[in-house]
Amino acid sequence: MTAAGPSPDSAMSVNAALRAELAECDAALGALIPTLKTLLAGGRNTALSEDVVARVRGMMAEIARQLLHTQAQSAQPEDEAVYISDRREALTGRLLGNADLLRFLHGLAIEGQLSERLRVHNALDPVLSPLLQRLIASAETEIFELAMSVLAGQARFVEGWRRMKLPLNELPAGLFDAVLADYRKAAAEADSEAAEQGVASLRKAYGEGKCRTELIARLLGQLGDGDLSDALSIAQAGAAIFVSALSIAADQERDIVALSTNESQHLRMSLLLGAAGLSSQAAAEQLLVLHPDASLPDRIDQLSAESASAVLRANMSGGAE
Repeated sequence: MTAAGPSPDSAMSVNAALRAELAECDAALGALIPTLKTLLAGGRNTALSEDVVARVRGMMAEIARQLLHTQAQSAQPEDEAVYISDRREALTGRLLGNADLLRFLHGLAIEGQLSERLRVHNALDPVLSPLLQRLIASAETEIFELAMSVLAGQARFVEGWRRMKLPLNELPAGLFDAVLADYRKAAAEADSEAAEQGVASLRKAYGEGKCRTELIARLLGQLGDGDLSDALSIAQAGAAIFVSALSIAADQERDIVALSTNESQHLRMSLLLGAAGLSSQAAAEQLLVLHPDASLPDRIDQLSAESASAVLRANMSGGAE
């Protein structure tokens, strides 16, 4: 996000002021996972919407069910439903300790909410965005095939979000491995053999690089400058591709970008857009799509893309540059 060159002293002052303001956003983000754990364990808190908590709880329960279903196929109990029910609480408790999984599920819940809001208020199809529609018509075979895979993945995601479910294959590879490790640790000694067989079965069925977010990243890697520019336009790309594109362009985790679409993270989103190289006008347009009453925070238009990135990095590292 470029502007007409402030002096070095002025730029340092702007950066310092924005870092101080961003620290409040950081504190809010830092509180999300502990709050989510409390709510999922049956506690009370008003910091998160009931809808978000319900969707995270539903996706978590579905992950636990899939893991235990595979285990039951090896153990072959008389009553699979009872077998799963007897073990689900212990496994869910173990999964609740995985902050990366909670952050991922929370990000998906927020992304789904954004997609639905864009459908209602902007008539933007949550599955087939204008950019994806153009890419499906591409004459380049690899782009066409990836775009079709993303389309199928997005259709699965939207349906799963509405039903509060998530297939295990939609976990990125690293997170999939971490969830299997948690699953192993949660298995009782009597179940260890069935659990190991279940892990082997799940690994065989898992297709690395086939989950929706990884497919979107691969598709973005094939695009030229024009399509990449549209990928940073919510109205053209839709929520899913926009979040992934902004994550890549601003060099930030996708989950954090998804959570930054929340109105309480207005400053962080503004900095992300700047770090991605959007002009002040283009950034303001994206903010308006996200939040109709939004505008660029003061001083943001004085930052270059490099300065916006530096502010984000400094806060994420506790202020050290």
